[in-house]
Amino acid sequence: MVYLRKEETESTLPRMVGEGIYGVGPVLAASSSGRRKFFGLYIQKGLDMSGNNRTKKDKKGFKRVMTMADKVGLGKKKVSKHDLNMITDNRLHQGLVLDTSPLEMVAIKELKPVSIEEYEITSLWLLWMRLELVFESLRKKKKKKKKKKKKKKKKKKKKKKKKKKKKKKKKKIYDCEKKVGERNKEIKNRVFWKH
Repeated sequence: MVYLRKEETESTLPRMVGEGIYGVGPVLAASSSGRRKFFGLYIQKGLDMSGNNRTKKDKKGFKRVMTMADKVGLGKKKVSKHDLNMITDNRLHQGLVLDTSPLEMVAIKELKPVSIEEYEITSLWLLWMRLELVFESLRKKKKKKKKKKKKKKKKKKKKKKKKKKKKKKKKKIYDCEKKVGERNKEIKNRVFWKH
């Protein structure tokens, strides 16, 4: 049952009984859940589902919506794209708007009461899990610090080794120079004494 608002200007905008659900996916979800009453299905005039710009998924979804509407006996009404845009406040509707009753929420009274023991166990468990997360993050930080320290130690050891090698080379060079110097003195002394 679709009611059209007719005023002096004869608006073609459909009058919604409930609330509008738009788009292929949301319409399919609402129809399959069975938690709402359906008042009407508005389809865009001239909507071509055979075009190349539509994906297979959209085509299948659109066909499923149509078969669902036929099974339920839902009244289908073809409406202009402008009217669908006006109903949905220019949101993406994919050529479909389902007029349904609002979704009824579960009252808080319907939830099962929790005993004090269950509450204490649950709260202790949550506390334990939070503490475990804190300790885990602390362990990770500690590991990172250890890795950094190891890297620093390795770098220091490498530097020390390089320094030792340089000292050894310098000492060898110095020793060689010293030996050469001593030899030169010996040679000079020999030459001096011979004359």
